Amino acid sequence: MNQEDSEEEDGVIQNQHNTNTQPSTGSNESFETFVNIDKPDTVTVQIAPEKEGYIFKHVKYIVQNNDIKSRVLRRYNDFSWLVETIIRRYPSRMIPNLPPKNLGGRTDAFLEKRRKALSRFLNALLRHPILRNDEIVHVFFTEPSELGAWKKQNAPSLEDEFFRLQIGEESANATQDWEERFEKATQRNEVAVKTYTEMCIAMERMAKRQSNQAKDYMRYGTCLSSLSELENFCYSEACQRRCRQVRLDSELVAKHLQKARVQLQNSSDVIYSTTLEQLKRQRDLCLSFKDLCNRKNRYWGNILEVLEKRVNNNRIKANQNRGIPGMENEVQKLDVLLRQDNEAIVKEKKRRQYIAKSIKEEIRYLQDQESYALILHRNFTQIQAQSEKNMYEIWNELQNKLEG
Repeated sequence: MNQEDSEEEDGVIQNQHNTNTQPSTGSNESFETFVNIDKPDTVTVQIAPEKEGYIFKHVKYIVQNNDIKSRVLRRYNDFSWLVETIIRRYPSRMIPNLPPKNLGGRTDAFLEKRRKALSRFLNALLRHPILRNDEIVHVFFTEPSELGAWKKQNAPSLEDEFFRLQIGEESANATQDWEERFEKATQRNEVAVKTYTEMCIAMERMAKRQSNQAKDYMRYGTCLSSLSELENFCYSEACQRRCRQVRLDSELVAKHLQKARVQLQNSSDVIYSTTLEQLKRQRDLCLSFKDLCNRKNRYWGNILEVLEKRVNNNRIKANQNRGIPGMENEVQKLDVLLRQDNEAIVKEKKRRQYIAKSIKEEIRYLQDQESYALILHRNFTQIQAQSEKNMYEIWNELQNKLEG
């Protein structure tokens, strides 16, 4: 992995963001129904060369957003804080998955795997029509100082989207049939999660097999080269011509095996860096919707049912005591509670309507993003076709030379 040159000053990579870029207020006035799935990833994540800490070394990441020309230094805890904050602020949205924190050994292979996962997380965040405009997301990409220090002076609001933006009442059409659509999407997504997970495993095995075959080609070619050297010491002068031909053929095969090794390894690397990452992007998308499904019941809650039951009971008590001497204060208290609870019911109904509208938008976004599979399959086919073509040319060239 090539490390990008860091521009550090006092341990912090200086922000180079465009000063004309302004954070959005987070308003969801229009949820985009069309998503440009062809747009390439705009964020890169690299492991910083130097680790910090006296006993436990902290890995830091260079996060570069090419869209806004920003470059900052972040720790894993900063990513964790970001996703926890976004979940609190947008509980009815599909929040991209963050790779888990490994408390065990941190091998180079683990760090590379997590680096790729962090990159997928940030790019998924910026693809989302609502989340990408959040002010906290903007801070993550543009704040030049450490986020720990920034949070102490700028505590962000953790209120959810509905309360924070003071959303008005949604139209009946916005939430019509949403529960049926949500149930169908949930069932379909369960299958998609399992399927994409299996596809990732299978694709990784294919790439690994090609890499292992490339290593075997190298071993075989090395052995041939060693064997050809032995042919310089022939047992009989009568077979000098034949031994010389064996040596030349062995060297020729070893040379083409080296070409085949390079081709196979390049193909394996491309599959790891493109097709496998594209599959994981789709898997992560489905996992984020699964998390939303699990979160929905907790966020939906039973507040409305509790309020309606309490209003019904208090209304009965107020009506029974109304007009009875000595019960005026009790009736007055009940009337106040009834008014407050009825206002809370109206607000809770608006909140539920907004949740329904948000989830319908997320289902539409999920469907839009799933069409990325078209690009994924075409790219994989192109990679394989080119690899097979190159391998055919290598073996065909070898065959012609051996027969010529």
